[in-house]
Amino acid sequence: MSLNENVECVRFLLNHGVSVDITDNGRRTTLRVAASNCQLEVIRQLLSNGGSVHIARKRDWTALLAVAASGHVEVYRELPKHRACVAVAILKRSELLKAAAEKGHLDVCQLL
Repeated sequence: MSLNENVECVRFLLNHGVSVDITDNGRRTTLRVAASNCQLEVIRQLLSNGGSVHIARKRDWTALLAVAASGHVEVYRELPKHRACVAVAILKRSELLKAAAEKGHLDVCQLL
């Protein structure tokens, strides 16, 4: 499935009443999964429909932490444009740095 098809699928589901913050069996939000997979257009669609950037289930990552661990700089830069709270990011900065560093993502570490 192409990324464009993913965006169309997300639009379809949202237009038919599926919650923008629905979770998968692993209790990961759609935004967190899209962030982990660097699906920027899906992320924009979710955020424009009210997706929460700060939802994290118990012992799980927010979308921002998932992006840091995945090393997707372009997505990391996009999230603050869509209500990602800088204060929350600062509070979790050590977690963000750790996630990015453990995966060897120097470019994300430098943004932090």
